[in-house]
Amino acid sequence: MVNRITVGWSGRWSDIDEATRDDSDWMFCQLLPQEGVTASLYQCGLSDVTDPTTGLGHVMRYVYRKDSTVGRTITLRVRLLQGTTAKATRTHSDIGSVWVQADETLTVAEADAISDYTDLRMEFRFTVSGTGLARSGGISWAELEVPTP
Repeated sequence: MVNRITVGWSGRWSDIDEATRDDSDWMFCQLLPQEGVTASLYQCGLSDVTDPTTGLGHVMRYVYRKDSTVGRTITLRVRLLQGTTAKATRTHSDIGSVWVQADETLTVAEADAISDYTDLRMEFRFTVSGTGLARSGGISWAELEVPTP
């Protein structure tokens, strides 16, 4: 993975790019809301891989949570991007304060829509809503599994 955007985030891409899940290091967005801002975005590039020539077996994996059980509600949107185009989008509403691993298998149509496996990245967007204390969202691990051609 290669870091793309980190404005307002603590941690670095090396905190989430382990080959095996490791929750001992992580990245968190700034507390939200902050000065009217209710969302925080992070993008990381993915390692170049060879096109597997199949739409089967593509899995986005990532681990997420919010920083506390109290306070505002946080929603996480994760997108697999090629250039500026979303190839897959997953949303997790009202996330909790315990690390949760998502294993999101792409549909064949989503995987077949990928035309350049050297231009992929994952985007994490935390959004707060409701009332109460400001909250922060975090990720501790992320990967895209692609079948071997």
